[in-house]
Amino acid sequence: MEPLNNLQVAVKNNFDVFYFSTLVPTHILFLEQGEMDRKVFLTTWKDIPPTHEKSFSLDNLGSVPNINTSVIIDKLKSNNVFMIAKRTVEGKDMVYLSLQLPRDIWVLMELKVTPGVPTTYNMAYKCRQVQVSPLIHASIDAICRN
Repeated sequence: MEPLNNLQVAVKNNFDVFYFSTLVPTHILFLEQGEMDRKVFLTTWKDIPPTHEKSFSLDNLGSVPNINTSVIIDKLKSNNVFMIAKRTVEGKDMVYLSLQLPRDIWVLMELKVTPGVPTTYNMAYKCRQVQVSPLIHASIDAICRN
Protein backbone atom coordinates (compact mmCIF):
# COMPACT_ATOMS: atom_id res chain seq x y z
CA MET A 1 0.00 0.00 0.00
CA GLU A 2 1.20 3.49 -0.88
CA PRO A 3 2.08 5.50 2.26
CA LEU A 4 -0.78 7.72 3.37
CA ASN A 5 1.53 10.72 3.66
CA ASN A 6 3.06 10.36 0.17
CA LEU A 7 2.31 13.53 -1.80
CA GLN A 8 2.60 13.11 -5.57
CA VAL A 9 3.12 16.32 -7.51
CA ALA A 10 3.08 17.23 -11.19
CA VAL A 11 4.32 20.64 -12.28
CA LYS A 12 3.70 21.72 -15.86
CA ASN A 13 5.34 24.67 -17.55
CA ASN A 14 5.83 25.72 -21.21
CA PHE A 15 8.60 23.17 -21.73
CA ASP A 16 7.76 20.00 -19.87
CA VAL A 17 5.92 18.30 -17.04
CA PHE A 18 7.91 17.42 -13.93
CA TYR A 19 6.78 14.69 -11.58
CA PHE A 20 7.99 14.06 -8.07
CA SER A 21 6.77 12.79 -4.75
CA THR A 22 7.58 13.68 -1.18
CA LEU A 23 6.52 12.52 2.24
CA VAL A 24 4.60 15.15 4.19
CA PRO A 25 4.30 15.25 7.98
CA THR A 26 1.38 13.00 8.87
CA HIS A 27 -0.15 15.42 11.38
CA ILE A 28 -1.13 17.81 8.58
CA LEU A 29 -3.53 15.08 7.43
CA PHE A 30 -5.39 14.97 10.77
CA LEU A 31 -8.94 16.07 9.98
CA GLU A 32 -10.88 18.76 11.85
CA GLN A 33 -13.85 16.42 12.30
CA GLY A 34 -11.78 13.92 14.31
CA GLU A 35 -13.63 14.41 17.58
CA MET A 36 -15.52 11.25 18.47
CA ASP A 37 -18.55 10.94 20.76
CA ARG A 38 -17.65 9.45 24.15
CA LYS A 39 -19.97 6.43 23.81
CA VAL A 40 -18.82 5.76 20.26
CA PHE A 41 -15.21 5.96 21.49
CA LEU A 42 -15.83 3.31 24.17
CA THR A 43 -17.65 1.00 21.77
CA THR A 44 -15.02 1.41 19.07
CA TRP A 45 -12.13 0.87 21.51
CA LYS A 46 -13.68 -2.44 22.57
CA ASP A 47 -14.39 -3.46 18.96
CA ILE A 48 -10.83 -3.00 17.73
CA PRO A 49 -8.85 -6.21 18.37
CA PRO A 50 -6.05 -6.11 20.96
CA THR A 51 -3.62 -7.10 18.21
CA HIS A 52 -4.19 -3.65 16.68
CA GLU A 53 -3.11 -1.84 19.84
CA LYS A 54 0.31 -0.21 19.96
CA SER A 55 1.96 1.71 22.76
CA PHE A 56 5.02 3.83 23.28
CA SER A 57 6.60 6.04 25.87
CA LEU A 58 7.14 9.71 25.19
CA ASP A 59 10.74 9.49 26.41
CA ASN A 60 12.41 12.54 27.92
CA LEU A 61 9.25 14.61 27.49
CA GLY A 62 9.79 15.83 31.04
CA SER A 63 12.77 17.83 29.74
CA VAL A 64 10.46 19.98 27.58
CA PRO A 65 10.03 23.33 29.41
CA ASN A 66 6.69 23.85 31.21
CA ILE A 67 5.23 20.55 30.01
CA ASN A 68 2.22 19.07 31.78
CA THR A 69 -0.98 17.25 30.91
CA SER A 70 -2.87 20.44 30.01
CA VAL A 71 -0.09 21.67 27.74
CA ILE A 72 0.00 18.31 25.94
CA ILE A 73 -3.79 18.33 25.48
CA ASP A 74 -3.62 21.87 24.05
CA LYS A 75 -0.79 20.95 21.67
CA LEU A 76 -2.67 17.90 20.44
CA LYS A 77 -5.94 19.83 20.05
CA SER A 78 -4.23 22.49 17.93
CA ASN A 79 -3.23 19.63 15.61
CA ASN A 80 -6.74 18.09 15.40
CA VAL A 81 -6.25 15.44 18.09
CA PHE A 82 -9.28 15.76 20.33
CA MET A 83 -9.76 14.96 24.01
CA ILE A 84 -12.76 12.69 24.61
CA ALA A 85 -12.42 12.31 28.38
CA LYS A 86 -9.98 12.83 31.23
CA ARG A 87 -9.92 11.17 34.61
CA THR A 88 -7.53 10.51 37.46
CA VAL A 89 -6.92 6.92 38.54
CA GLU A 90 -4.59 6.20 41.48
CA GLY A 91 -2.90 9.58 41.06
CA LYS A 92 -2.32 9.11 37.32
CA ASP A 93 -3.99 11.27 34.69
CA MET A 94 -5.72 9.20 32.02
CA VAL A 95 -6.61 11.15 28.88
CA TYR A 96 -8.62 9.61 26.04
CA LEU A 97 -8.21 11.14 22.58
CA SER A 98 -9.27 10.60 18.99
CA LEU A 99 -8.16 11.70 15.56
CA GLN A 100 -9.31 11.03 12.04
CA LEU A 101 -7.26 10.65 8.87
CA PRO A 102 -8.47 10.68 5.26
CA ARG A 103 -10.09 7.47 3.99
CA ASP A 104 -12.15 7.34 7.21
CA ILE A 105 -9.22 6.09 9.28
CA TRP A 106 -9.82 6.61 13.00
CA VAL A 107 -7.17 6.44 15.70
CA LEU A 108 -8.19 6.13 19.36
CA MET A 109 -5.63 6.94 22.04
CA GLU A 110 -5.07 6.68 25.76
CA LEU A 111 -2.43 8.90 27.36
CA LYS A 112 -1.28 7.87 30.84
CA VAL A 113 0.62 10.49 32.83
CA THR A 114 2.44 9.20 35.91
CA PRO A 115 3.67 12.01 38.15
CA GLY A 116 7.11 11.74 39.65
CA VAL A 117 10.68 12.71 38.99
CA PRO A 118 10.65 12.52 36.09
CA THR A 119 7.00 12.45 35.10
CA THR A 120 6.36 9.65 32.60
CA TYR A 121 4.06 9.85 29.61
CA ASN A 122 2.82 6.66 27.95
CA MET A 123 0.56 6.52 24.91
CA ALA A 124 -1.50 3.52 23.83
CA TYR A 125 -3.51 3.69 20.65
CA LYS A 126 -5.73 1.52 18.50
CA CYS A 127 -6.52 1.70 14.82
CA ARG A 128 -8.16 -0.77 12.47
CA GLN A 129 -5.52 0.06 9.82
CA VAL A 130 -2.31 -1.03 11.54
CA GLN A 131 -0.14 0.22 8.67
CA VAL A 132 -0.57 3.81 9.93
CA SER A 133 0.88 2.95 13.36
CA PRO A 134 4.46 4.14 12.70
CA LEU A 135 3.11 7.41 11.28
CA ILE A 136 0.93 8.02 14.34
CA HIS A 137 3.76 7.30 16.75
CA ALA A 138 6.11 9.75 15.01
CA SER A 139 3.44 12.45 14.68
CA ILE A 140 2.26 12.39 18.30
CA ASP A 141 5.84 12.40 19.53
CA ALA A 142 6.72 15.39 17.32
CA ILE A 143 3.59 17.35 18.31
CA CYS A 144 4.26 16.90 22.03
CA ARG A 145 7.90 17.99 21.73
CA ASN A 146 7.25 21.19 19.74
